[in-house]
Amino acid sequence: MIEQFVYDSLKSVTARAYPLILPEKGSYPAITYQNITDIPHNHLKGGSSAVNARIQVDIWANSYKETKDLYQSVKSALSDSLVLGTNEFYEKETKLYRLSIDFSVWE
Repeated sequence: MIEQFVYDSLKSVTARAYPLILPEKGSYPAITYQNITDIPHNHLKGGSSAVNARIQVDIWANSYKETKDLYQSVKSALSDSLVLGTNEFYEKETKLYRLSIDFSVWE
């Protein structure tokens, strides 16, 4: 299962890896992840069991540098996955930096 692979990979980076949302009283840096879409791999002879998922990983931290440092660790942990793109944000309400990464993950 793709989600279990992503969870196990991110937990090797930090114990603070959560599906979808952060805990209300969490500490930082932390990671959230979610499955954006599953694309079944079809061919001319019909379907197959192969699935390509687009997984979004968000790194949350108190500083921009922390997000960049953790990004390198996340990329290494998901080294078999392709980085599709990244976006950087500053969340004014929470005063947190967020680095969002989209990965292509095959099952």
